[in-house]
Amino acid sequence: MLFCVIDVRRCPNGALYSSISDMAVFMSAIQPGSEVGLLSKESIAAMTTAQVNTADAVATSAAVDGPPGQAKNSYGFGTMVNELPGESTVVGHGGAVAGYNAWFGFEIQTGYGIIICRSYSPGTTQLGAVATKLLRQIAAHN
Repeated sequence: MLFCVIDVRRCPNGALYSSISDMAVFMSAIQPGSEVGLLSKESIAAMTTAQVNTADAVATSAAVDGPPGQAKNSYGFGTMVNELPGESTVVGHGGAVAGYNAWFGFEIQTGYGIIICRSYSPGTTQLGAVATKLLRQIAAHN
């Protein structure tokens, strides 16, 4: 039997673990107009506003519906900011540790949010793309 010991001090992702409840509180705390009180309005604005354009990244909407270039992907402070032209802006962040990955995000215009967790290595499914598609479907039905 093969065992692998991972020194978490050397993991680039920080080897962070969280619960869905904690992720939901954090997601609520960084939405514009949040009354959670965790961060200042200025910090929330910096996190939910494009700071650095990621032109080389695969567009979230492209992974779901069409060719690259449909979405403008950017980094906010600690988040990904995906502007879907003529539709919405989705702010989120994902992460992974050995065997598990997760993604949370919310649509600024509607305030709808989603958290996806799975106990599976990254594979080919892009959680951010799946979550964005679900957010768009939820918004269309409400």
